[in-house]
Amino acid sequence: MPTTSELQQFYEFLGERLREGVTDLSPEEALELWRDEDSASDEIDPEAVRAIEEAIEGVRQGKPCKTLDEFERDFRAVRKNQYELQPNPDDLEAIRIALQGVREGKPRTPYAEFDREFREEHGLPPA
Repeated sequence: MPTTSELQQFYEFLGERLREGVTDLSPEEALELWRDEDSASDEIDPEAVRAIEEAIEGVRQGKPCKTLDEFERDFRAVRKNQYELQPNPDDLEAIRIALQGVREGKPRTPYAEFDREFREEHGLPPA
């Protein structure tokens, strides 16, 4: 399967998880969950996986990276007319907030804070 199709499927998977309120996954956990749920995961290009893992490690080490807007602009310029990407603005904003939290060293997401407060308020055990 071509890498662009896999990336599109992963993008859609992430969007679905975010719309479901799943915002407390690390990038590695999201990739692992996608692999577990994707029946075609055996066909994932090892080079693409390596590139994603290198990018994640670079962010952890504080290396500069493109903003989502820069990536999207460059991605669309290179792949004009291959397929239509119509990202959900809410998904992009959630990713921007999460990445800003990582840059600021904030380990918790807004969803995690909400979940903690909701559980405390209703006497539910911690997650």
